[in-house]
Formats: sequence, C-alpha cells, structure tokens
Amino acid sequence: MTGEGAARAEVDLPAAGEPAFLLVLTHGAAGNPGSPDLLAVAEAALGLGGVVARVTQPYRVKGRRAQAHRRVSDREQVR
Repeated sequence: MTGEGAARAEVDLPAAGEPAFLLVLTHGAAGNPGSPDLLAVAEAALGLGGVVARVTQPYRVKGRRAQAHRRVSDREQVR
C-alpha cells in the first residue's frame, strides 16, 4: 500500500535453484510493466538467477494516467 493506494506486483521466479537477488522494476508515467524494455531487463535478470517483481503504479491500478507536474526550474530545485 502506498499513499496513493495499492500497487500491484507480478513476481517471476528463476527456473531453478535458490534466487541470487531480487530486482524490482516499475514503469514510467506513460508505460506499463509489460513494456518491451522492462520485459527485456526482467528476462536478463531471470537468466542470472534473480527474482523479478514488475510493479504497476497505483494510479495505473486505478485506471488513470499520471498527473501532469508543473515544470520546475533547476534553480527552484536547489536548496
């Protein structure tokens, strides 16, 4: 559970043996966990013996798109 609601994770286990590591992947604002780039990384990690969790962000679970953020200048970000 997050402050925005529930996320969803699809967990893939390596084909054999004890998992060597856990990799958690999530999508960008316009993507989803089934995007080709995330699937390629997941496949590579599984091949190395990792457990892969592909996370769907809460706003996507709710069927929404990411909210547009106001542009912030570099100067505003420096504190």
